[in-house]
Amino acid sequence: GIVPEDVGDEQAQLLGLPRGGVVITNLYRSSPAVDSGVQPGDIVLQVDGRNVHSAQDTLAQIASRKPGSHVRLHLLRGHSEIDVTLAVTEHPPAG
Repeated sequence: GIVPEDVGDEQAQLLGLPRGGVVITNLYRSSPAVDSGVQPGDIVLQVDGRNVHSAQDTLAQIASRKPGSHVRLHLLRGHSEIDVTLAVTEHPPAG
């Protein structure tokens, strides 16, 4: 699991992004995101080829997939754009 936060217009401009994105601020331990190599600080630009507009949008796009399926994240890491594919699992219950 990922903990995303919106990249504001000012931050996007500082990062040289043509559009906003979503920065991953934290990861759940032993999650498919960690297993796939996603790192805190990665910026999510797309989910399965669709641009993301907010942290909420990113989570909704991932949550719309069935557990057991896969989702591709297009990320900006430093100055490089990379793609990672991760398995979708059920979100653990709160508490």
